[in-house]
Amino acid sequence: PVLGERFPPGETVFETDAVRMWHDGDGIAVLGFKTKMNTISDGVLSGIQQAIDVAEKDFQGLVIWQNKEPFSLGADLTGALGSLQARKFDDFEKMVATFQATSMRIKYALVPVVAAVRGMALGGGCEFQMHAAKTVYALESYVGLVEAGVGLLPAGGGLKEIATRAGLAA
Repeated sequence: PVLGERFPPGETVFETDAVRMWHDGDGIAVLGFKTKMNTISDGVLSGIQQAIDVAEKDFQGLVIWQNKEPFSLGADLTGALGSLQARKFDDFEKMVATFQATSMRIKYALVPVVAAVRGMALGGGCEFQMHAAKTVYALESYVGLVEAGVGLLPAGGGLKEIATRAGLAA
């Protein structure tokens, strides 16, 4: 739990079916997902984009934090698989492009975006924390790009981020 955490936390800045952004009056906004297992849906992607827009205008920073575990089990594959099964490849490509754009928006936001990870941050959840300016991990955190286990490649920018970091370390 976040030190001093209380429920319901803070004053709501905005809320959708997928996310809630709030603050405690300290200049830092907090964004949490409201999806099952904090998976990343189209609504979460647009919510992150909106939260960064608001944070850049009205706050000094943004924390992506969930009020219960896991941090995120990654992309909601139901919609993605539905698009592929229906042969709507343009819809699938649009979803991947939006996911990648959101990862880059996290990385290049005009305010620091911090990922507060507790529990599992898998797939897209891992990719989001990789793009954050800083990540704070709870003791029992499990982070990884697990897509290969189901025959997929990480598509939210995680492979690019690993390659970039490996190049900087060389």
